This record gives sequence, C-alpha cells and structure tokens, in this order.
Amino acid sequence: MTIAFERTTIQQHPDGFIVYNRSGNVILAVTMYLMHLLVFGRARSTVHQYGRQIVTILRSLEASDIDLFKTDDHVLSLLNVDAVEIRRIKVNTWTKQLYQFLKMLAFAQAMGFCDRIIGHNQEGQQPEFRISLLPGEAFSHALLKQRGEGYEIVDLPTDDEFRLVEAELLRTGSIALRQQRLAMLAFLRAAPSRRCELAALTCTVVPTRAEFDRQRREQLMKNDVRGIRISFYRAKKEADRKRPATVPLSTVEQLINFRDRYRPALLKAGKDPEAMFVSAATGERYNPQSLTNMFKIAAASAQSKHGGKLKRIRVHHYRHRAITTMTREFLLAGMDVAEAFFIVMAEADVTFDVMCIYLHLAKEELDANSEPYRKASLAMESIANLHMQLSYRNGGGNAPRAFRRRV
Repeated sequence: MTIAFERTTIQQHPDGFIVYNRSGNVILAVTMYLMHLLVFGRARSTVHQYGRQIVTILRSLEASDIDLFKTDDHVLSLLNVDAVEIRRIKVNTWTKQLYQFLKMLAFAQAMGFCDRIIGHNQEGQQPEFRISLLPGEAFSHALLKQRGEGYEIVDLPTDDEFRLVEAELLRTGSIALRQQRLAMLAFLRAAPSRRCELAALTCTVVPTRAEFDRQRREQLMKNDVRGIRISFYRAKKEADRKRPATVPLSTVEQLINFRDRYRPALLKAGKDPEAMFVSAATGERYNPQSLTNMFKIAAASAQSKHGGKLKRIRVHHYRHRAITTMTREFLLAGMDVAEAFFIVMAEADVTFDVMCIYLHLAKEELDANSEPYRKASLAMESIANLHMQLSYRNGGGNAPRAFRRRV
C-alpha cells in the first residue's frame, strides 16, 4: 500500500531518513545521499537539516511539475528569483539550500541515478552538462556567489543582565545543585563552549586533585600560569569529536571541588553517568535542551522581577561573551591582530567568517582612541589581507579553504 502526501516530505527512521514525493514514492537519490552522509560521519541532526534544505527545493520543483533530473541552469535561475525576490528568503539561507541540492545531484550522477546533469562545461564547446559548475573551482556555481546579507552581529547582554539571570539560577535550596550551577557558569565563562559541549563534559577529562596540584606547581615555577588543557566532546561531529580548550586554573579547581565533593549528592541509586553535570531529578546527564530550558526559566523569572530584555539570554550567549572577551584581552595586551585572531579561532572552534564577527564585537568594546582599536579597525577594513596572513600561518598554499571549516 502506498501512502500519498500533500507534498514532498522527509521522514525519520531508525537507520536514517527517507524522502517521499507527494505520490508516496521514495526519492531514492536523495534518500541515498542522506544515508551516505550518515555513513561518513555526519551527525544525525546535521543530516536532517541538510535533508530539509533539499526538500525545500524539491517542493518548488514539484509545484512547477519539473522533474528532478530535468533541472538545468535556467530552472535554477527561476528558483533563485522565486526564493530571493518573491518569497524574500535571505540569500545566505537560499545558497545553503542550493549548495546541498547541487551536492546531492553530483552524488546522484556519480551513483548512476542520472547522466550528465552537473559538471564543468568547456568554454566555447557544446555544453555537456545541464548545470554548469564554475571553471577552475572544485565545486561551485554562479548562484552560490551571490552576496548575502552577511552574518548578523550578536547583541550581547550586559554584565548586569548576566548577573540577574545567574542570581535566579542560583536560587535553590540544594547546596549540591547550587555548586553544580556555579561550576557550570564558571566553565561557560572561561571556556568558549557550546551547550552540547557543556552537557557532554565528562568527569574523566578534568584532572585529579593530585594531577592538578602538580601542573599548577609546574606553571608557577615557570611563571607561566596559562591554565590547563582539557579535551571535551565537540558539537555536531561524529568523527574526531574531541577538541581542546585552555581552562584557567581557578575554573579547573572549581570543577574538581564540585566533582569530588558535591556531585555525589546529585546521583541516584545505581546511577553514575560519565557526565560531569547531572540532573537532580533523574541523576542522568543533562540533555542540551534541558540546559536551554533552565536558562529560559531563570531569565523569565529575572525579567518578571526586573523587566528589560532578560528573556533573550541563552546558554549560547556565554560562548559569545567568552570569545569576545578573549579576543579583546589579547588585543589589549598588544598582541598582533592576526595572531590573536588565529589563536581565538582555533581555541573557540569557529570558522574564519564567524571569527570576523567576534573581532568586530571585541573592537567595539575597546577605547576608540586606543592603538588596539586602530589595529583592529585596519584589519576589519582589509579582511582579504587578514585572510592571507592567516593562510600563511596555517600552512600557506591551499590553506584559505581551511577557514571554511572549523579548525
């Protein structure tokens, strides 16, 4: 029995995702492409997002009765006009959808689902492919080169707003729970971590008291108290999932004190998960969404008491704050802009484009008459030059392509 749908849809299954057209038939090329991404290590949530992006374009083709493998450059141009000028989709959002759609077509062609649909046509010769990729580039299309709106600059909460929300978070009768939240906040302020990384932080990555004391003595003897390198699970990665971050000694000591002294009081009988932070209700590790809900409740409570825009504070704002502060402090210390940019980009696990936002935020927190402000402004005025400097630091040659990925 075939079940019809109102339109093309993507459905989750234990082994992956299946994409159906409105007649209820499986669109095998897309389904296999999503399975291919899962097999090669993409996170399930990421693959689901890519699937939805492709389905958005499939629905437009379906509404116009255009067969998937009849798509050509002319059809893409019409889709572009419909998306950007009629439906007013942001250019950045549309090009992400288009990029995944084109990658899916290239996969379908390689797997034999279609023939000569996408590739590099030779200039001056009869086109071989229906969709022409740009010459001299591995995989790009003219429509992907559209200039978008740029990244939205984050409006960071003030220090007072952070303090008011934190006061509500710490309003609990349980000493162990209060100490857990203090340790969470300390880690969020010190390490530019995502909510997924906070939830996945394990007890074993934090050193023992004896190891911590040894490392602290060594750093004090060298008069080089940088902190301790901790490797924790990063977000949205199945393969090579761990990344390091330098955490201040005071924060590491606070994590050790919580783990050794207060965490046992939060555990339930027969349960001791690997996660550092556990739910007082279940004794299990926190789900990332639970962390978001915790901050939402605290922010709503603070807003009801004090007003203002406190409800917009989220866990991720601490990451923005930590990265911006780190960048600003490096610049104030007289560090070269390119060096500060490179160190923070690696430490925070962000792309070149996203790091440009943090450089802008850090610059705006500097005295406009200061030398660090002038240097940061010059760097922002010549992003291409900054990109080139970083490419040499990262190995030269083809290195600029690396800045499209997390370091």
